[in-house]
Amino acid sequence: MDVPSEMLFSTISIIISIISFYYARRNDSTKMENRITKLEAAIELKVNPLWQVVISEIPKLLISPHTPVLDGYVRKGIKSGWKSLEDAEFTHLEELIDQEIVAISLSLSSLSQKDRGIAKGRITALALMKAGAGIDRGIKKEIDQC
Repeated sequence: MDVPSEMLFSTISIIISIISFYYARRNDSTKMENRITKLEAAIELKVNPLWQVVISEIPKLLISPHTPVLDGYVRKGIKSGWKSLEDAEFTHLEELIDQEIVAISLSLSSLSQKDRGIAKGRITALALMKAGAGIDRGIKKEIDQC
């Protein structure tokens, strides 16, 4: 049984097309993965110095004589890293931060314009510290689970 040359040529062309499509898609996904990896590295390079300031310097600005328990946790976090806090201590720190933010927020209306700006800055710093410490601890938990 003779297969017409046109049919053989068409079949071979289809097979080559399928193989080419497969390799092109595979190559595209590899290129995309490489681009994503490069972008992640570039973002980390740009953001990491700023983030280090957030988790190390901002807490120093928050130490205040009227929040001794909060200050104790902040000092421990600064000295030994946020990862050094026990889970119960960190939960208590988060509660104290939330209470401080609420207390400041409730007092805003009674403050002068200048003091209101300072209070809002403290709220922002507290929120940044809470987020930074939480992320720092979250990274540690992920590493510990590996």
